[in-house]
Amino acid sequence: MGKLRSIDQKTSYRNTVWAELVSASVIAIGFMMCALQMFGFSYGLDNAFSGGIGGGMINAWNTAADALGNRDYVILPQFEGASDSCGLFITLCLMAAAVIAFFIVRSGRTWLLLLFIIPPSIMNTVFGLPLGISSYAVLCIGIISGVLTVRRGAEGFLKNIFFIAAVIIVSSGIISIPAVSKSTAGPLPVASLREEAASLAENIYYGQNPLKSGDLTQELRENQEETALEITMSNPHSTYLRGFIGDTYRGDRWDTLSDSVYYSQRNLMYWLEQSGFNTFGQTGQAKDLTDAEEESAQAGTVSIKTVSADSRYAYIPYEIEGEVEGTRTWGGSFMTSGKFGRLTEYSYEAGENSVKDWTETAARIFTQESSEDEEDIQTYLLSESYYNQYVYQNYRYISAADKKLISDSFGGSGDQSKGHVDYKTAIENVNAYLKDNYIYTEDLKEDGDEAGSMLETFFSSKKGYDVHFATAAVLMFRYYGIPARYAEGYLVTPEDAKDMEEGQPYELSMERAHAWPEIYVDGVGFVPVEVSPAYEGIMEEADMSIGISNSSLVREFDEEINDDTQGSYETGGDDDLTPDADIAFIVLCILAAVILGGLLTVISKKTCREIKTYFRRRKDFLKSPPKAAVSAIYGFMESRDYPLKDETVRLGNKAAYSRYPMEEEDRKVMLTYLKDAEKEKKKNKKGRSY
Repeated sequence: MGKLRSIDQKTSYRNTVWAELVSASVIAIGFMMCALQMFGFSYGLDNAFSGGIGGGMINAWNTAADALGNRDYVILPQFEGASDSCGLFITLCLMAAAVIAFFIVRSGRTWLLLLFIIPPSIMNTVFGLPLGISSYAVLCIGIISGVLTVRRGAEGFLKNIFFIAAVIIVSSGIISIPAVSKSTAGPLPVASLREEAASLAENIYYGQNPLKSGDLTQELRENQEETALEITMSNPHSTYLRGFIGDTYRGDRWDTLSDSVYYSQRNLMYWLEQSGFNTFGQTGQAKDLTDAEEESAQAGTVSIKTVSADSRYAYIPYEIEGEVEGTRTWGGSFMTSGKFGRLTEYSYEAGENSVKDWTETAARIFTQESSEDEEDIQTYLLSESYYNQYVYQNYRYISAADKKLISDSFGGSGDQSKGHVDYKTAIENVNAYLKDNYIYTEDLKEDGDEAGSMLETFFSSKKGYDVHFATAAVLMFRYYGIPARYAEGYLVTPEDAKDMEEGQPYELSMERAHAWPEIYVDGVGFVPVEVSPAYEGIMEEADMSIGISNSSLVREFDEEINDDTQGSYETGGDDDLTPDADIAFIVLCILAAVILGGLLTVISKKTCREIKTYFRRRKDFLKSPPKAAVSAIYGFMESRDYPLKDETVRLGNKAAYSRYPMEEEDRKVMLTYLKDAEKEKKKNKKGRSY
């Protein structure tokens, strides 16, 4: 009878170990499936053991860095020496994950399993890395199976895991059905409430943007009198302060370009900066180079304190020199705070208003006579040619539907056989059309039920406010073949400049919030064009009588722009010169790696110690003489507070204090008592947990 009981206990123990191994394997597989999907690692049976360990690790790091850059524009350093594959490194990571998961389950500390589920969740929610339902489902099945194994042993694992797996798989399948996923993502009341809650939270944390950062669905324009920005200028002057820049029109909103576009052009932007080309303040730079006066006005300091405005953006003029310290720069377009950060106070150097003279700058930039600055101008124009290509590739898109809408309402797109329509004609046509056919109103509640895109609604209702006029103008300029984008920010008007005192803070009201279109003028950069009737004459405007036709904007240098020259320009130079990485992020990664490494070291040491103790104890129990073995088993049961029966105590005391020898049968009986005590203790623990 005792032998049968011992056999049953051994079988139960083996089943528990197998359940722990299966749980650990599923956890490791699910974790690696998530990693493969998030970072895009190339891994399969054909390359599972290819690539070295060191080279594979570098390959994996570089691949992960590219994934973060393309998804969230996180710039991480990349290293040389990568293998062609990271298969062997990933295989070793998979094995290590399985071993760690096994010992976590074995130890009974199920909370440590969060180490496997938290990182993928953070990477998905914070950095936007793709995380498929199937991968996450496998990971969840593994985690739940591990918990069941610890709580209920092999029996509970086998009874419940298949049901739980079936529920998770079926639920994942239902969610993956296009109709279901579309309905959950669609404009349902829950989704609408979620968006409103997110918007409210952003307003509380970052501050307010009356124009909603490209959201075109607002029926009533918010006009608030509270202070948006506190501005201090060493040389007060009027200026446009850009914040949000919209590049891609979505029908009901403006979005920026995708993070992958900014990431793919990081080398271009870096080398443009190294060459002295100022993408953010290009208009001011072009004016300084072509200014007919002997000396251009010296740049002054502008300090901004964000009061109620949206603190995600740095509000910068077209004349800014350099970048705002501590910001993320996005393709030479705009600057923001770091992730979850806020720009509350910052300063920069900027020249005086140059956009009011952009037509003069454009007329001179390619026709400048020989001067002391000729070499600087040619260097500038060479750099501009590469940036020009980037601009034309990304800021001229207009959908076929929007093109037809504009064609039906606005008319033909002009002769573009030799390039876009000339700037003067385009600006005059767009301004005349909007001024003569549309009404400026900031209350659109009566037209709120009209279906269709913003452009369609605007063309049919023929009324709107600055965000609608600016949107229509951007698309009409693109219709003419001119690169254009949507801008939101604040106006420092000539009246404001008169009221400002040198070096003294000036409170700029939220009433100065404004949206306007920008067009790219070859050689000059992006310039604002005022198209909203209510804002006509508020800011100084360029003299459109000065010739700015396409024929006058001809480059003098002979270097041809092609794929070869562009590639060498973007990536050439000293290999040691790499763009500055996000130091804070790197430090955070290193700190996280140190903490994780320390945790793994502690776990490994403890695991090794427990393994040694286990095998030593097993040797004492099974290989020692019967008397010593029974005594060791009894001492172990006492140290673990196992429930002891009278017979167990009697046999243990006999081994410890009696002079009589003990038989092999006594060892087997004591091992049976040990198994019974282990089971009883687990049962009592389970009863207390309930």
